[in-house]
Amino acid sequence: PARGPPPPRRSASRSRSRSSSRKRSERRSSSSRHSASSTRRKRKRRRRKSRHGKRSKRGKRHGRSRRRKDKAKKRKRSHSSSSSGSSSAKRSRSGLPSRETAIKAAERDVVEAEKGLEKTKEAKAPETEESLRREREVQTEELQRQIEKEKEKMEEDVKLKYREAEDKLLEEKAARLREAEQRLDKAIASRLLEAEKRLRQDAEARME
Repeated sequence: PARGPPPPRRSASRSRSRSSSRKRSERRSSSSRHSASSTRRKRKRRRRKSRHGKRSKRGKRHGRSRRRKDKAKKRKRSHSSSSSGSSSAKRSRSGLPSRETAIKAAERDVVEAEKGLEKTKEAKAPETEESLRREREVQTEELQRQIEKEKEKMEEDVKLKYREAEDKLLEEKAARLREAEQRLDKAIASRLLEAEKRLRQDAEARME
């Protein structure tokens, strides 16, 4: 009766060992999962950083090229505005002329160019009128010459046609005269023969 209680102690120790082994396995699995997830996160972060670095490098390059182009354009604009006599124009903070001043300077240049064209036209107006008058005179003279030539050709054609008509008429008249002469000759010959016959007949009748 005094040896009964020891067996339940062994079962309790076994259950404790099992629970501790389970906890250890759970801790190991959770630690392995945590380490795997942390490694994945680190890889993703590295990839993102590498991509962001490439993009930032490209953006920096593009930004530098754009800045250089903008600076060159601003220099050209400032040079053109200074050459056009806009030294007293308003300057921006960077020292370059503002957009409004550049537009005004361009408008002034256009107005000055138009005035210069008008002046040149006015100066060349009498010369152009004189040249036009001379050209018109030359053209009228040339037209008169052509008209005279055409008239001469027409007169010559008319004369030739008139001569041809006269020649034809003369030929027709000559042919008709020839025909008439031939008819007269035939008629005269026939009458002479008839007269000779009658004279012979009369002479024979008298002889008898």
